[in-house]
Amino acid sequence: MPQTIDSLTDARLASALGGGRLPPPPRAEWPALLASAGDHGVLPLLADAAAAAHWDGDLIAAMRPSVAAETALAMLGERELRRVLSALAAAGVTPILLKGAHLAYTLYPSPDRRPRLDTDLLVTEGDRDAVKACLAPLGYRQAPMVTGDVAFTQFQLCRVDESGASHTLDIHWRIAVPKVFAERLTYHELRRDAAAVPRLGPHALAPSLPLALVVSCLHRTAHHGTSTRLLWLYDIHLLAAALSERDWDLVVERAVTSGLASVVGAGLEHAAARLGTPVPPSVRERLDAAAVATEPDVLGFLRGTPPQMQIAISDWRRIPGARARLRFLQEHLFPPASYMRHRYGISSRAALPFLYAHRAVTGVVKWLT
Repeated sequence: MPQTIDSLTDARLASALGGGRLPPPPRAEWPALLASAGDHGVLPLLADAAAAAHWDGDLIAAMRPSVAAETALAMLGERELRRVLSALAAAGVTPILLKGAHLAYTLYPSPDRRPRLDTDLLVTEGDRDAVKACLAPLGYRQAPMVTGDVAFTQFQLCRVDESGASHTLDIHWRIAVPKVFAERLTYHELRRDAAAVPRLGPHALAPSLPLALVVSCLHRTAHHGTSTRLLWLYDIHLLAAALSERDWDLVVERAVTSGLASVVGAGLEHAAARLGTPVPPSVRERLDAAAVATEPDVLGFLRGTPPQMQIAISDWRRIPGARARLRFLQEHLFPPASYMRHRYGISSRAALPFLYAHRAVTGVVKWLT
């Protein structure tokens, strides 16, 4: 069966990121290639590969505005992140940089080559209020979103700076929202082996490279199922390429002890298939051997993101005590009024009972289907 244009452009992108030969694409494929690169979050990386392969100057020029915009955003974001980390340190809070916010400043050629919409910070549960109080004078306000203490594990803080650029912080106190993954890696475990990120100043910490690989694979599965988005696979690719033999032993050890052998194995398998990521055969064998003990709920995510009702039932089984379970239901059914007014675009408090009723009915239908 012949490949479609979409599969051809994705294959070309993967080849570019994996260091393969890059024959110039036909002009007719340029729009699809640029759109696909944008969707996958790898347009700056494609621009570098295209320039190195001496592609048509018109195609390279078509990428420059987007790449320049990413460069400008990265410069503003770096300045802002240093400011945030300094303020948190002064308040006695030591966050851990996760995912793109970590890798952009350590493994990528430059931060603008790793686009991201927000900065993920992991803190202790007890530091949540301190984070809000500390960052409020800097202009950060909590975004209207569904959050809580039982059903959810994060909140967002947003600020628009003097230049009009938006800055969003995702503040996590668990490593993932689905409870089957939430405790697999803890703040204290990541902090114990954390590494400095000198480019972001004296207060920047991030997971060690072996744990960062586990985090990348966990995040991809817990929140995106079997997604093969190239940006997330390229994160895994760069991390794998940076590991020593001892690091690989630590990856396997932590993946096995946390019940994530199949999750890490799947992330590495997809990265190897799309990008040619080198993975030692012994690592594959050890992960495969341990994967037989994977929990059924974890396997559900490895088959694709499960339906919301299935995730909720899985969460429910892991909540201890009737009081916490009641709070879980309350947080899902009755989010803050500020969120409801924002979600429905209605300012009247009198309308809230009707909005909550609408949310309950439509939510049940959505979850069941």
